Amino acid sequence: MSSRQVQFQFPHINCKKETRMKLLYSYLTSAGLVSIRLHPYNGRYHAYLTDEDLGSYASPELALGDIVGGHLEWHSSGVDTALLGIPDDLLDWVLAS
Repeated sequence: MSSRQVQFQFPHINCKKETRMKLLYSYLTSAGLVSIRLHPYNGRYHAYLTDEDLGSYASPELALGDIVGGHLEWHSSGVDTALLGIPDDLLDWVLAS
């Protein structure tokens, strides 16, 4: 009896695409790009500095408050986002299309 490898394919499932955060707002600073992204599964908003996730929030405005106030998990570089001159109004950020 020979053994065969069975490979299941699910063309409607693309895990890489489904787990990608959607960029909503961004602001360029001297320390890198600060952004607010939406998680596709849980609907939570995440604050990012470059490619590092700094926290999860129920709304973009809550994320913005912690970014501007420097009240989030520290970036690995030690940057304090409160000192970056980030505007406290999302209208001053770049809205992703």
